[in-house]
Amino acid sequence: MMVANDSLFRTSSGWEPFVATKNWELSAGDGIKYVYVKFRDTEQNESKSPAFDSIILDTKAVISAVTEDTKGQIRLPGDVIHFTLTANETNGTASIDIGNVRQGIDLFDDGTNGDTRANNGIYEVNFTIPAGLQVVQAPIVGHFTDRLGNVANDVTATGKITIQKDPEAITLSPPVVSGTVNQSLELFWTQSNDEDFASYRVFRSITAGVDSSSQLLIEIQNRATTRYTDSDVMPEQTYFYRVFVYDNAGLAKGSNEVFGRIDKNEAPAAVTLNPITQVASDQTSLDLSWSRNRDNDFSAYRIYRSQVSGVDSTDALVTTINDQNTTMFQDT
Repeated sequence: MMVANDSLFRTSSGWEPFVATKNWELSAGDGIKYVYVKFRDTEQNESKSPAFDSIILDTKAVISAVTEDTKGQIRLPGDVIHFTLTANETNGTASIDIGNVRQGIDLFDDGTNGDTRANNGIYEVNFTIPAGLQVVQAPIVGHFTDRLGNVANDVTATGKITIQKDPEAITLSPPVVSGTVNQSLELFWTQSNDEDFASYRVFRSITAGVDSSSQLLIEIQNRATTRYTDSDVMPEQTYFYRVFVYDNAGLAKGSNEVFGRIDKNEAPAAVTLNPITQVASDQTSLDLSWSRNRDNDFSAYRIYRSQVSGVDSTDALVTTINDQNTTMFQDT
């Protein structure tokens, strides 16, 4: 008998006495292996065709590639990342790790869960990023074990992924008019509690729908600063505002939108001073009364006195009354 690894018997050990059982070393390398045997009788007649059989030799597992499809772009919770691991063996088990924050994410080769073709040795998954997962430049490491238990060396994908969650939105209060002569609109908002806080950015527009492309008024990098006074405003013009919170990754979240305006700063409406009456029991006092002022920006009544006709604000100031509802005064 003669035994070989190929049908041409180039790897044979030569003719040897027939035995029913023989140990034989296969050729190197994993894959389908064939063993061929031909026979010769005592009269030197050889078998016309060799007998043969095959076996799959599988001594190791190999990962040839691990990929992810973010292309370096920042992903957010709820986004989907497609991972692949190419092993060129079916019926194995594959998984990937996202840095040290999420490990053992299963990949599939059965046509489900994002696998595009079943049983082709390429394991895939569509991974939906869960809430709260946040990493920066995390490596993707692939693991594979074949159906016989051979464990491949881990392979790291070329790209890295960054997952960030949007900052929490803050609440912006309606603007408050401040100042008496050159009036301004003053903004107040709640403080951001994001760990990776970078800045507040205050945006303004003269139309509704403020976004990050609107006019930037100021960028504030102090988390504790939660107010801003907009002094560059015109009377009778409505202004719309939003405050965006930015994190260190450049992600932003906008507040609610508010609006405010400053009315034209006109002189107060005049009041009517009633005829003066003398206090009956007092020869040195006079009672004054006048109509009530109803302006929204009321500040004070100021009473001036003179010994000649034509009283104005350059004459002697008798008193200042800050209560809009007080419309009487006794000059003693």
